[in-house]
Amino acid sequence: MALDDPKPRTRDRTRTREQILEAARHEFAANGFEGATTDDIARRANVSKRMPYHYFNNKDGLFQAVLERTYAEIRDAEKALELTSRDPMEAMAESRGLQL
Repeated sequence: MALDDPKPRTRDRTRTREQILEAARHEFAANGFEGATTDDIARRANVSKRMPYHYFNNKDGLFQAVLERTYAEIRDAEKALELTSRDPMEAMAESRGLQL
């Protein structure tokens, strides 16, 4: 905190966690599990090197969280297609912006 700063900085835990997850998603996608480093993830997320460990325990935990988030997003997108009440070919064409 700067001496002339009127209020102390507070940490937004949710925002910090999200920043780390997004940075990790990018690093894992670009470099794979072995190539991505927690240092690079922290740097991309603009957090200290210890924060990925604070929120996710280790690189494996962070990778698992990224996979779980990505899987949930895919499932949500599938649910939005409402394929059970529609012709599957029409629904898939619509999702791609095609005309049948």
